[in-house]
Amino acid sequence: KEQEFLEARKKFMQVQVISPGFSDTARYLSHIDRDVKNQEERVATLERSRRADELYTLALNLYAERRFEEAKQKLLETAAVDPNYKNLRSYLGRIDNDIRSEAALRERTSREQQAEEPYAQAVTLYHDRDFESAKEKFLETSRILPDYKKVRSYLSRIDQDIREGKRKFEQERTAKAVALHRE
Repeated sequence: KEQEFLEARKKFMQVQVISPGFSDTARYLSHIDRDVKNQEERVATLERSRRADELYTLALNLYAERRFEEAKQKLLETAAVDPNYKNLRSYLGRIDNDIRSEAALRERTSREQQAEEPYAQAVTLYHDRDFESAKEKFLETSRILPDYKKVRSYLSRIDQDIREGKRKFEQERTAKAVALHRE
């Protein structure tokens, strides 16, 4: 279309040279310049709209994949192209919270993985009635992740289990000593 405007302009310029005072020529030339400018603006607007669509779609796909940092970058690029694009402000308003939540979730998952081994060892030691060693492993687990599984529950009763274990040990030792003395 722009090529057609330029061709028409060229022809009117030739008319202007042949007939310099022809009134319609000047009017048509001004219309052609305006129409060329309008056409260029429409093309630029369409290109910006296409680019904004492309960036926004990419951002939403990244967002759906929970790749929030990358999604934010694409949303910011969309804003640079068209600050008022669709729901852009809504996503930009909440994406920082999503980034923080995702980071907290990754941190929690990492701590759970770190806590699993000492916790499993502690439970095994507890069931083997090695309460003092179990307590150390429960405390280790608690330092990694205080609210992991039943750590607090075990720790709340383990000192009593240790005392009872010592009391039973002393009773058994006394009973053995008495039995040896009777022999």
